[in-house]
Amino acid sequence: MIKTIHSQVLVWVLWVLPFVAVAQPAINRPIHLKGGDVLPASNTAAYMDSLTTSGANTQPVQVLLHFATLPTAEQRQVLAANGITLLDYIPDNTYTAIIRQSLYKMKTAAAPIQSIVSTQPEWKADAYLWRRAAKEAGAMKVLVSVYEGTGAEELRVFVASLGGQVLPGSMEQYGYYHVAIAPAKLRNLAGWYAVRYISPLTEPALLDKQSVPAVKGNIAGANALWGGYALNGDSVCIGVGDNTSGIFHTDTRDRITNYN
Repeated sequence: MIKTIHSQVLVWVLWVLPFVAVAQPAINRPIHLKGGDVLPASNTAAYMDSLTTSGANTQPVQVLLHFATLPTAEQRQVLAANGITLLDYIPDNTYTAIIRQSLYKMKTAAAPIQSIVSTQPEWKADAYLWRRAAKEAGAMKVLVSVYEGTGAEELRVFVASLGGQVLPGSMEQYGYYHVAIAPAKLRNLAGWYAVRYISPLTEPALLDKQSVPAVKGNIAGANALWGGYALNGDSVCIGVGDNTSGIFHTDTRDRITNYN
């Protein structure tokens, strides 16, 4: 009888513990960034006041919003109504966010914001790029990714104010821009509120460059004037499956256009 009771208690404890763990708020948990961890402080009210008193609320700012618990859909609406756009999720319980107006009028209880951390320019590029910027004398060519909603003209105006130039590129529709800028101004560029990340600009290279001629792949991609098919893969829809049919899978059955 005693063994049975102990077994039932043990089962109950094992069943309840996961729910208790989930319900625990994230207090003083570190924010895990690529360059290291950041330990947030409980400074929401002080940060709100600083935006208002310093006049920084006239310009959008990019921050890390650390939550006690992940915001609900209703709380997200409250944030959006107060000019706060949540962007990328970062463990634990943290989002990058853009604040477009003062938080002063928003009640802290409206959303479980525990900490607000100003995003640092150094977090937006690898250490390799910063070392390179310290050595180069001429203009650097970098790939700048910006958050959705950032206008191309807005970026061009800001880059021009730094003495740089936005170069022609093929990925602007996805929010990636080729930028030429002086190394001394790279930090200013990274500090702009709309910049997500900055990477070295490199030319794409085929992984199978040596094998393409051997398999006649150059004919498929060659210009039609040279007797090729001028195929570049644009608008081609493909899929790779395993040993089961995708037409029966709940995630793909409505999106298969051809099956062989």
